[in-house]
Amino acid sequence: MAHYTYIENDQGNHQIALRDLSDQSWENGPGAFKGIGGTVLGDATRVMLMKFELNSETPLHRVTSGLFIVLEGVLTLHNNKNEDIFLNPGDSIKIPSSTNSKWQLINTGTVEVLFALVKME
Repeated sequence: MAHYTYIENDQGNHQIALRDLSDQSWENGPGAFKGIGGTVLGDATRVMLMKFELNSETPLHRVTSGLFIVLEGVLTLHNNKNEDIFLNPGDSIKIPSSTNSKWQLINTGTVEVLFALVKME
């Protein structure tokens, strides 16, 4: 998947640089979050890309409130009420900060899952 970066110098000259997301530095999670990585694009503090390796899953936990958008793969969200939601590429879900639910994120597909998280308060 491609990622474009708009770069402008002090003189006002600019260029659009193409970067391959697979070349990004991905920070892998510890323990139960092994196989789940995240990276922040540029100086953004509210947008994060996450990837889940094949057969990765999190424990049941509270998730950050925000908007989750699946870019590649299929992500299964399982909550503490035994409900499953299957998100395909282009699908999204908004989880408000007021929710008391706990979620488990699961990749049972055949490829890594890549999704964007837009943090909200």
